[in-house]
Amino acid sequence: MMETAEKPKQNYGKIEYHSGQKMNRVVFLEEVESDKDRRGKFLCFCGNEFIAFIHSVKSNVTKSCGCYRSQVMKDRKTTHGLSRHPLY
Repeated sequence: MMETAEKPKQNYGKIEYHSGQKMNRVVFLEEVESDKDRRGKFLCFCGNEFIAFIHSVKSNVTKSCGCYRSQVMKDRKTTHGLSRHPLY
């Protein structure tokens, strides 16, 4: 009988990401093991580390650890910021 040679597993369409690669407002640190989709550990521009889906960061769905959203909401709710000013 002939033995069949094992073929190496190929990663079709799997993009390699490198530590230090900047995506949007975050920096890719390392890939994290996951059951389904690919996840990665990222460093936000505010200094927090967080884990997110790599495809969400690449497609601009995830922009930061959450600090960007809170900043946008704060800016959206502030009309002029001078309500405590003596001339107001």
